[in-house]
Amino acid sequence: MDHFKVPTKGKGKKVKVHTLDLSERIDEFDTMKPGHKDALDALRHVGDYGSHQGEADAQALLDCFELLEDALAELIDQKKAMLAAKAQKLIQNKGKDNW
Repeated sequence: MDHFKVPTKGKGKKVKVHTLDLSERIDEFDTMKPGHKDALDALRHVGDYGSHQGEADAQALLDCFELLEDALAELIDQKKAMLAAKAQKLIQNKGKDNW
């Protein structure tokens, strides 16, 4: 989130300015880059469980890697936008190989 300059201080859900916890930063990030809140919250919950309560399930970790990979592909590589542009180019060229 630091890469996207998500604030570390703010009011969040409280009245006074304070250091935002991860949940609050995820909420802030969702206002900046919508559509990734559920994946980030899922990663946060598995991380919290593994850090504070016990060993996380192997399948949960594999699911986390998949969620993280997808989020990074979209946020950093802008995969959906790139594929949409390719689709539009193919539509405009009516499928021809005019690149």
